[in-house]
Amino acid sequence: HKKPSDIQYSPLSRDPNFICTAFDAGINLFKYLGDDTKNDPTVLSKAIEFSHPHPESAPMDAIFFNALTNEHKKLAIAIITHHKASHYLYKHFKPELKNQDDFIDVYLKQDHDTIYAIHKKKVTKQRLLQCLSSDRFFLIPNVIPDELKTDHALLKAIANSRSENFFCIPQDNPNYISLLMIAIQNDGSLIEKLSAEQQHDQTLVNMALGTYTDAIRYLESTEENKELILQTLRKSGLYLSDLPPSLRDQDDYVKAALSSGKTALEYASDRLKADKTMVTYAVQCNQENLRYAAKHLHFDSTILSSGITFFRYYVATCEGARHLIPANGHKKKTYHTAKERLLDFLFR
Repeated sequence: HKKPSDIQYSPLSRDPNFICTAFDAGINLFKYLGDDTKNDPTVLSKAIEFSHPHPESAPMDAIFFNALTNEHKKLAIAIITHHKASHYLYKHFKPELKNQDDFIDVYLKQDHDTIYAIHKKKVTKQRLLQCLSSDRFFLIPNVIPDELKTDHALLKAIANSRSENFFCIPQDNPNYISLLMIAIQNDGSLIEKLSAEQQHDQTLVNMALGTYTDAIRYLESTEENKELILQTLRKSGLYLSDLPPSLRDQDDYVKAALSSGKTALEYASDRLKADKTMVTYAVQCNQENLRYAAKHLHFDSTILSSGITFFRYYVATCEGARHLIPANGHKKKTYHTAKERLLDFLFR
């Protein structure tokens, strides 16, 4: 009663009469028994009898499930419903039970992955659609029956499900491109898994940008795409890092990135990092950009007048010290003011 698991250390765990007596006393010892005792017909019969009024206490055990027959269908359904049984246990039921439609439907509601375990003849369009309605369901191509591989409604449901499932759609399908567009619109990150040719399809790239801003790296630097790239950079300048070096050296793209208020100067070209006008603008947008400017501009009076508040913080903090004062092995000093730290840097 106090610790049922201790039965596994007792010779009584091999005594079917004792186990049946325990069931009569309301104690379920089934999961602590050896396989020989579990397979005893008397013990199995008693375990099934015990589980009828208490499906929540039924043994979640392969041997127990294999003992259930068609006459125990209600009990089996009650058990899997209460315990939300995993698809791994489905295979242990007898074929006469697990191949029944109502049993399959109940099991699928508990675990969509049961679709992999059921007989292929039992895989229907309706059951696949039920599984695809879950965002967590991952479809394996060989699960789809041949007669359903061209069903447009099913293929459209696959395109609308998680992006990994899209690759179950055959590329020779006449509607492949339209289905790909549906999938890209739902999840733009799918573009990362496409072929190089598809990644440079500007129609697909534009669709991907709606939900996946990183797709900016696949946009061609044409006059048509320029405004779209600039709009994306104004939302978050950090996407400047995804652009090719030639664009990171152009004033208008870098200014658009800086206008977002991010520390986008980090990803600008070395030429622009040393450009006084660009660095002044960068510091005005976000004073932390000062740390990414060329070192000879760190103490420029024009730039400091734009970012003097941050400069005081920058010099006074340990982070600023590590950047301004390179490690050279000398004993670490304690600075009481920003002025002391700056003077030490300038005149040491």
